[in-house]
Amino acid sequence: MVVFSSSINLFRKSLTEILQTLRRKKFIKLVAATGCRLQIVGTILILLFIADSAHAEFTHPGAMLSLEELEYVKARLAGGEEPWTGALSQMQSWPEASLSYTPYPRADVYQGSYGEGDRGGWIMMMDARAAYIQALLWYYTGNSAHAQKSIEIVNGWASKLRTITGVNAKLIGAAAFSGFINAAELLKHLNAGWSEADQLVFVNMLRSVAYPLIKDFQPGYNGNWDAIITHAMIDMGVFLDDQVIFDRAVNYYKNGYGNGSLPNYVRPDGTTQETYRDAEHENMGIAGLAGTAQTAWHQGIDLFGYLNNRLYAGAEGVAGRVLASYITPLPGWEVLYNHYHGRLGLPMPQTEAILARPGYRPEKYGLMHGMGYGTLTIYGTSSISGYPKPPGGSPTPTPTPTPTESPTPTPAATPRPTVTPVPTATPRPTQTPAPSATPTPAGSGDVAPAAPERLRIDR
Repeated sequence: MVVFSSSINLFRKSLTEILQTLRRKKFIKLVAATGCRLQIVGTILILLFIADSAHAEFTHPGAMLSLEELEYVKARLAGGEEPWTGALSQMQSWPEASLSYTPYPRADVYQGSYGEGDRGGWIMMMDARAAYIQALLWYYTGNSAHAQKSIEIVNGWASKLRTITGVNAKLIGAAAFSGFINAAELLKHLNAGWSEADQLVFVNMLRSVAYPLIKDFQPGYNGNWDAIITHAMIDMGVFLDDQVIFDRAVNYYKNGYGNGSLPNYVRPDGTTQETYRDAEHENMGIAGLAGTAQTAWHQGIDLFGYLNNRLYAGAEGVAGRVLASYITPLPGWEVLYNHYHGRLGLPMPQTEAILARPGYRPEKYGLMHGMGYGTLTIYGTSSISGYPKPPGGSPTPTPTPTPTESPTPTPAATPRPTVTPVPTATPRPTQTPAPSATPTPAGSGDVAPAAPERLRIDR
């Protein structure tokens, strides 16, 4: 599979080089000189179009973080300013930030519903988080040892991972891919010393393992799944410079038929497809949608403003229900607040209440949805002078009610989209981590991590 993927990449590169030649020369003269038959020329042009469209011009770094945001935060840290300095200090205290951190990559990962029978799933997501932490620490502190540790983690999984199976495969895969990809985006485009050969191994893993796993989404399940999958997919499209993958994520966010597209997940009144389930899963869903919108924004596409800022209504609605439920808010709120309040000046009282809740800031990381660290990486970046904005900006929404407890069903004027119900035979995972005594198949050669605290979900 790796060899096949490499051949495809080489073929695409060759076609792109031919296209550049055709652009430099008179096409008619080239045809006359080579004596090409019309059918052959037509076939070449079709292949060239495919190759050219698959490799668009993307902004890098440009997944969850842009270069402007990274530089802004680095300048604040250099001045010892808060809350960035405190957030960095907290990150440096975690086991994943240690230069002695040991990843545990494996070839075959399995996780059933609610974490049942987990073999490598939790470890994969935690190693992805560690790779991202180490990449951030390298850029913000200048310590190249952190870059090498991040590269070690990414390379280990890229060279070993072959399958992810089980009921939870797409969910845990997407969550892990987000962490690995955002680490890789920094390592590649900020010159961390990641070799081209190792980068190709990672690319092959994304194309042969990661993308085939998530490319068809999970439309029959509760919407937080597709929201998280779409976020991983758009980040993947950016890293791979693949317009087809990027567009697939954007189009699903806008028009996907599953529960996790924006119009199917968030209703105009701020309730969601999972409102009658629980606020914790709503929090996961809204964070996944926010991650997709954040990456699209860096590429000049405004998904925050889609459907008259529908995500804004959902954010405030979910925030209110999280507060009323007395659950611990999951990470992801800094991105939403930075855009809607920071850039657009819209009121966000419910989101502000979450951010002001004791212990929320500095924001941590949601292991099951691949989002977080916004206090360190996003806070205040809406004030960047000359920060690029997508053409047309965002429309100003009409304020909508923010239900908190026992919301009234949506009136007929705003019908709920028809979606496939969640199968009762495939229960969904919670935020409760798998037991530390995870069974490992005989002969696998994998060793469970010694530190029990690594099984904490949000850090």
